[in-house]
Amino acid sequence: ATAVCIGFLAVLLLRRADAPYSVFAAAQIVQAALWAVAAFLLMKDGSDVSIIANGIMVPVALKASDLLKAEGISARVIDMHTIKPLDEELVLKAARETGCIVTSEEHSVIGGLGAAVCEFLSGTYPVPVVRHGVNDQFGRSGSANAVLEYFGLTPEVLAEKAKAAIAMKK
Repeated sequence: ATAVCIGFLAVLLLRRADAPYSVFAAAQIVQAALWAVAAFLLMKDGSDVSIIANGIMVPVALKASDLLKAEGISARVIDMHTIKPLDEELVLKAARETGCIVTSEEHSVIGGLGAAVCEFLSGTYPVPVVRHGVNDQFGRSGSANAVLEYFGLTPEVLAEKAKAAIAMKK
């Protein structure tokens, strides 16, 4: 038997002694299963801006969308739980329908979700993209909430980033 785990999914391959298999094939099965979860990525629909978040920033994005709603701004929230492969169809749909994107991640904005979204959209459907995350600087120590606050990873800052993205629309 062979077990392959990717993220929260696991596949246990049982085979007859004479049947060939590969770990690569098992990984492809798990990746396909992860891809099937993509239907659950739209957390909240909106028409003015799309906020694409991952990890612990998804609840922050939902709170930011509530703050924006109080100001009459309709924010779509997408949980992009995987960066590679990037759900390009979902990103493109969000860009076309809202005209601007804000990405939110709890780590460096370099080489993460924001970079992947920017790279894809720059050659496909250029729209304003504002990245919300840790800028290129040294980390800090402290409680999780204190560190998030220090780096501006809060609903209030994310809502301001969303307003900045909307202001950049043509």
